[in-house]
Amino acid sequence: KPADPVATIRGLVEAVKSGRIAEARIDESVLKILAAKARLGLHLERFVDDSRVASIVGRKEHKALLQRIADESLTLVKNDGFFPSTAEKVGSIVHISIQRREVDPAPALVDAKIKAAFPKTQTFLLGPTTSKDRFEAARKAAAAADTVLISLFHARTAYKDNGPLRPADLDFLNRIIAAKPKSTVAMSYGNPYLAAGLKNASAFAVGYGEGGFGGNQIVYADSLIRLLKGEIK
Repeated sequence: KPADPVATIRGLVEAVKSGRIAEARIDESVLKILAAKARLGLHLERFVDDSRVASIVGRKEHKALLQRIADESLTLVKNDGFFPSTAEKVGSIVHISIQRREVDPAPALVDAKIKAAFPKTQTFLLGPTTSKDRFEAARKAAAAADTVLISLFHARTAYKDNGPLRPADLDFLNRIIAAKPKSTVAMSYGNPYLAAGLKNASAFAVGYGEGGFGGNQIVYADSLIRLLKGEIK
């Protein structure tokens, strides 16, 4: 569940009253927000002409900048000789996607991009209620693939935990990695902490944007594809 904004504000007020957070620290943060609004002229013109949004937001140059940011911030937290890579080296792919939420549009959207880039891709989208038979089919397919690509959609829970993988999923993925130690690449969409449980993967990449920021997840799929093809380093 998302954080309750009212409870958050009340907690902040109590923190200031108790002295845990100085009032000057709050003033400093508020000043940054007001300065940013002033730079945009929001204090002079408070309203937006919504009929012009489509011509101003999401233009070609905006999308190019978004892709550049994703390409340059994609992080390899581990690389045991898999990268640099090429499409030829990647070969046939078994794409195994593990999602924390039962309903999540991002895994299928990311998978569509991977299949468009690498037609020799077989996919297994695995969620909380996926049958054991489907997991077993994924394991057998992975053993025969040139490359196993693991996509992780396990967002952190704000103020609670780091979105750990379910024990059964963690065990399943580590068995996959053990069978293909030199050709299993894991990609976490937004959560770098998952790398700690999959230390034996040949490579572990992180692209940022989780929770409600599904658009960021999709653009990082493009960055991962470019990395796999050797188009970016």
